[in-house]
Amino acid sequence: MHHGLSLSEESRSKYAYLLHKFNPKLTQKEVGERAHIRQSTVSKAYERWAKFEAEAEAHLSRIIRVDLKGELFTYTIDDIALAHARLMDGKLLLATNAREPSAQRRSRALQVLGRH
Repeated sequence: MHHGLSLSEESRSKYAYLLHKFNPKLTQKEVGERAHIRQSTVSKAYERWAKFEAEAEAHLSRIIRVDLKGELFTYTIDDIALAHARLMDGKLLLATNAREPSAQRRSRALQVLGRH
């Protein structure tokens, strides 16, 4: 954090979450000071990144199945779930309530999404 470059609010909130995760004895005030974010933002950062991490872990657990009951550590990979994850990687699903949007309307909607 002391390299002279300014970090985005998102990067600082992620840093605050990681500080809390690996140094749980730090107070919110100390985490906020180290991450250069307001103390009131620290708890929001904890919640946001903990939720993101839980969702990522849940998604991964659909692909990799670990057997914790056996004597040896074993796991299996669900090839169908892995193939689906690879297929969807980088894709954005567009939901609409239009009955049959024209190609022009779909293209315009995707252009608007691409700007954000």
